[in-house]
Amino acid sequence: MNEYKGLKELTKALKAFAQNVQKNILNSAIRAAASSIQKEAKKNVHVKTGKLKKDIIVKKRRTTNTRIRYSIGIRKGTKEDAFYGHILEFGSSKMAAKPFMRPALESKAGEVINDVKKKMQQRIDKEIKRSKNA
Repeated sequence: MNEYKGLKELTKALKAFAQNVQKNILNSAIRAAASSIQKEAKKNVHVKTGKLKKDIIVKKRRTTNTRIRYSIGIRKGTKEDAFYGHILEFGSSKMAAKPFMRPALESKAGEVINDVKKKMQQRIDKEIKRSKNA
């Protein structure tokens, strides 16, 4: 694996690829970082039935200007979704908060940059190898 010391080197290596390949590399890197936070949130969540833990997901969304955004949230729209995640996170007048998302983000904040960098390096190396074999 090539070793890229900083963001400038990664950016330069990324620009060597076609626009769609650049987009795919960046999307996979951001998804890897979001998945890291998701796993931590699942570790932090108070488990009674396991439904909420199962419903913590990484969502991929397209915005109006064709950008892609990832968010970590609670699955909604199913018959048995864990609608109460926000109550557990923030509390209510009858229940103290038992946060799981905020602590996950705070504990993984430093690692997220490294996750993105590592995934970008892996994908860049994979694309270089693919282009040499083509």
